[in-house]
Amino acid sequence: NFILGDFVEKFEKDFALFCNSKFAISCANGTDALTIALRILDLPKNSEVIMPAMTYCSTAFSIINAGLKPILVDIDKFTSTISIKDLKKKITSKTKVVMPVHLYGMPANCVELKKIAIKHKIKIVEDAAPAIGASYKNISCGNLGEFSAFSFQGAKLLVTGEGGMLTTNNYKLYKKALKISDFG
Repeated sequence: NFILGDFVEKFEKDFALFCNSKFAISCANGTDALTIALRILDLPKNSEVIMPAMTYCSTAFSIINAGLKPILVDIDKFTSTISIKDLKKKITSKTKVVMPVHLYGMPANCVELKKIAIKHKIKIVEDAAPAIGASYKNISCGNLGEFSAFSFQGAKLLVTGEGGMLTTNNYKLYKKALKISDFG
């Protein structure tokens, strides 16, 4: 029951509802959730993924594991989340994803990130590992872009010992994530 059984399915549905997302997929951990999200986007090898320089190493590991290139940007001095000003400077023709980290429950500037993503036609994959339940101007962490990844590791807000969750509002991405999350 605790490994892809009824309890897990109920938890996925409840978690999606809590995050105001349509779908949630349980994963082994938050790093796997991020890696799965990036792989599903089927980006060209070495595409750039912009991420904040201050985060846990798993954010960068997920990008590397997906065959992509992490591009570090500075953080905002007031929120410790990704600097919108520095982000704008780092976007190139190779930039395919921005991966904000909602650090310590403090959401990144979701409104500006959404505008930038639309303007530059880039995807958003949230690293919301330490931000379960957080929101920014009525945008819940878990609803900003194509995917959001959460972690249930011991230092996070919701602890199960290990585990992670991937959320999305896109049915096609959800179906792909279901397949990949269970040993590919």
